Amino acid sequence: MKILAIAPTSFFSDRGSHIRIYQEAKYLQKLGHEVSVFCYGLGKEMPEIKTERISPNKWYTKVSPGFSWGKIYLDLEMAWRGIFLIKNKKPDVIHAHLFEGLGVAWLARLGAWIFSGFRLKKPPILLDLQGDLRDEFESYNQEKTFAKKIFVNLSYWLVRVADAAVVSGENSLEVLRVKYPKTKFALVRDGVDLDFFAQEKLLNKDSDSEGDLELKKIASWKGLDRLLIYTGGMEKGKGVDWLLDTFISQKPDGWKLLLFGGGREKEEYQKKITGRDEIYFAKDNSYLALAQYLVLADVAIEPKRDSTESSGKLLNYMAAGLPIVCFDNNFNQARLGEKGNYLKDGSGFKDVLEDLQIGKINYDLAELSVEGEVQKLDEILRELVNASN
Repeated sequence: MKILAIAPTSFFSDRGSHIRIYQEAKYLQKLGHEVSVFCYGLGKEMPEIKTERISPNKWYTKVSPGFSWGKIYLDLEMAWRGIFLIKNKKPDVIHAHLFEGLGVAWLARLGAWIFSGFRLKKPPILLDLQGDLRDEFESYNQEKTFAKKIFVNLSYWLVRVADAAVVSGENSLEVLRVKYPKTKFALVRDGVDLDFFAQEKLLNKDSDSEGDLELKKIASWKGLDRLLIYTGGMEKGKGVDWLLDTFISQKPDGWKLLLFGGGREKEEYQKKITGRDEIYFAKDNSYLALAQYLVLADVAIEPKRDSTESSGKLLNYMAAGLPIVCFDNNFNQARLGEKGNYLKDGSGFKDVLEDLQIGKINYDLAELSVEGEVQKLDEILRELVNASN
């Protein structure tokens, strides 16, 4: 089956939605499908993944999540290029990531049909979401109220053009089913890439590469203290503000905090903790280096209080066998059950750290593998293609 994945974003940029796009394409290929990821000109190439890109634009350098007005131009450019990709490659199905991906897919498919003299068979479109668009604006673009009003309202109509949709978390599934009752939604969760964590990524003490030198520096800085790690975006909507303030004011003696990730607020956060030896921001934020940093930690944290979006970082923490501190919400309970170390509110942070047991946790990952989730995705894609024949 020929699958055209449309992802209007700077793929690959070491963040949650991109990891989902990468993993789904990787494992769909392992099932024998021919997958191309169509994306912006900016972004890293990933092993085993074929990409189709629009031309790079010097004025657009954004790799962080969230809305920008410049993306509208790039999305229209993608729609125009997509017309000819669909017309020439004739994919069996279009896998549209994010709300913008659905818009690009619908315009490109319509254009290809018109340019073919109305002879081209329209491939079905599967929409792939992590959460509600309103929540995305709340997390990344609270100040852009005008854009939020326009595009959240537009999403009510846009979702209807999808032939089916999948979402990554149980919370978002229920919310979106209520919000868009005419669209058929199914759950395809973010999964753990067991291949990626199959071999423990240990520090190479004989290597002088930039990455290994930083790992050595962090290991030396940690010393005999216990290390709490956060991996993910450096944005206010991710709970990083709360984490820094709370760690500074409530941490028990003998604890340090490592933050691994990138984002538009990272520089601001680094300035905020200037002069504090107990907090370290990793220079590296590459997904391919993630496992090496998790090996250094004793405990991991997910500081986001609640959202319709799922949390891929939680799964990575589980694959690394780390005890996890997080807020007591439905998503975290569904993933961790009794093995989670839950915060009822921010005031209990110190108590949770002092009371938890340090050591490797054996989580049940059998039903959380990305391979199993992509098999569900494969079934949905096949059903769409069969229904369109």
